[in-house]
Amino acid sequence: MILGATGYIGGALCRKFSQTPDFAVFALVRPSSDVETIKPFCKEIIRSQEVNFSSNDVTEAIRKHDITTVINVAWHMPPEPTKEAQFAKDRIALEAALHGARAVSPDIHVIATSGNFSLITADGGRITETPPPKGYTMPKYLVCIDLLVGVNVLKDGLVEEYINNGGNASILYPSSVYGSAPTRGSFWDFARKG
Repeated sequence: MILGATGYIGGALCRKFSQTPDFAVFALVRPSSDVETIKPFCKEIIRSQEVNFSSNDVTEAIRKHDITTVINVAWHMPPEPTKEAQFAKDRIALEAALHGARAVSPDIHVIATSGNFSLITADGGRITETPPPKGYTMPKYLVCIDLLVGVNVLKDGLVEEYINNGGNASILYPSSVYGSAPTRGSFWDFARKG
């Protein structure tokens, strides 16, 4: 099941998964979402009963359709003026996915994405932000990127906490930015394990 299926990444996932016989694609969408472009690729489109996604939406869909993997690629757009305001909006779908899955079974695999602008370093398996060098002044055109990086770090922290508390989740980082590594995989690698 994909949250954020009507977005750019979500739409690509719907198309790709629909070409794989092992998958049945379910899209959980907001009530106002335009679903015409993803209809041909989804077994079923499930509309949230509320303005935003809720853990109840996720729980009900998992139980009704025997879903084993939930992928959250939902973002609030357009971006808010601060990372705190953006995080407050973005965390709604992410928490719905995490809490909804946990309510059914700790075996439900939740896959979350960290956007292209997240910068991470290895710190004993923990996710940490690589800060800019001392004295670095960020150009105005990078302000939006700074906001997205900050939001991704906050979202990554929610998933990390979920994993540390026994939840089954993965955070995917784009290989186009980070390159391949033995501890990372693509959407397809992780989804197949779910």
